[in-house]
Amino acid sequence: MERLLYLDTARIGRITPRAQRAFIDYLSLVGQEGGSSYFERFLRHGLADCPAWMKDAYPSLNCWNGIASLKQSLRTLAGSRPELPVLLSLRTSQLMKLAARLMLRNCSNVLTTDLGWPSYYITLEAERVRSNATTTTVPVKNAVLERGGTEDEVVETICRAYADKRCDGLFLSAVSNLGVRLPIARIVRRLESAHEVRFVVVDGAQDFCHLTPDIHEEYCDFYLAGCHKWFQAYHPMGLGFYGKRRSVGFIETTLSGMIANGDIDDPLLRYTREVESGRVNGYSETVNFGPLFSCQGAIADRGTSDEQVTQQEHQRQNLEVVAGIVTDANWRPVLLDSGLRTGILLAQANDPDLSRKDPSAMREAFREHGVGLSAYEGGIIRLSMPQVLLARDEAATLKNAFDLVA
Repeated sequence: MERLLYLDTARIGRITPRAQRAFIDYLSLVGQEGGSSYFERFLRHGLADCPAWMKDAYPSLNCWNGIASLKQSLRTLAGSRPELPVLLSLRTSQLMKLAARLMLRNCSNVLTTDLGWPSYYITLEAERVRSNATTTTVPVKNAVLERGGTEDEVVETICRAYADKRCDGLFLSAVSNLGVRLPIARIVRRLESAHEVRFVVVDGAQDFCHLTPDIHEEYCDFYLAGCHKWFQAYHPMGLGFYGKRRSVGFIETTLSGMIANGDIDDPLLRYTREVESGRVNGYSETVNFGPLFSCQGAIADRGTSDEQVTQQEHQRQNLEVVAGIVTDANWRPVLLDSGLRTGILLAQANDPDLSRKDPSAMREAFREHGVGLSAYEGGIIRLSMPQVLLARDEAATLKNAFDLVA
């Protein structure tokens, strides 16, 4: 079987080995037990609360110790304090709806940038109309990607706009889908020193398990992430972390109200909250529990904090190697200022014919030569750096693909 050099993690990550095995054993378990009392015991407390034969039958589920344990592991990955809540949702869009409501109930004018995910802005706009509040979008994408803007310049642009437009809230992407990192903690600290900052929401979809969120620094009130990108649990599941002591009560009250009136409708979110409260509704909607177990398996593959630091260093080294391959192939790597750089590299085709090539055709052409990546209009491709050093044959595969596609 051909070995694929997968550089498309910013779109969706490949499932990790333990996540895959945990999910397979989960399917075997429900194939045997369905929704029996044994399954319910397993779901709440893990295999330790089940008959001994189950531990031998489903060994890859030994990592599962219940929802509370899963949430604690996720807090650790996000750098969050042990006592703060974690929300689990089958649809990240439901958590974004909550985030938009939280911001625009607290703030009269929320600042964002043109680096965010478009569908999230649609949700934000719908809530803005509903609440009759204001949002201010600051253009920074071109300055960063085309003119080589620095971290200092981006911070200055955002903070100046915040003051000029009299904003009092923030919605920012920690890392954009195009690979731009925003120094959010730095921005928030500077604004807090001179202005009122009532509520901060961070989109961490491209940040979680890619860089280091460190929510314990309390630079945001709500941090939104997911499981199917850099975390590599594959099955989509939304994650919401409460980031600041000042807003925990407000978030909880707002969330409870939105669930009660149907503004948020997510069976996994509802069920996991009921489990924590000890008041499970036996007549609630049937829940797809599968993402919980691939998530738990992916956690088991994350490694220690020191190993994660090493993974980020490997991404940095890989980016330098790939940028060299891109340049030699007569493409232009978009190398960001060091303070804005991540494990995502954009490359622009210099050949006019390649610039006119359909993105789907471009993506397919690279795949035919053993490389998985994303492609956009105008001859732009996006490559996500692996968290292990590229082997010599992998670098050769990438070089060969560029030579043949060109």
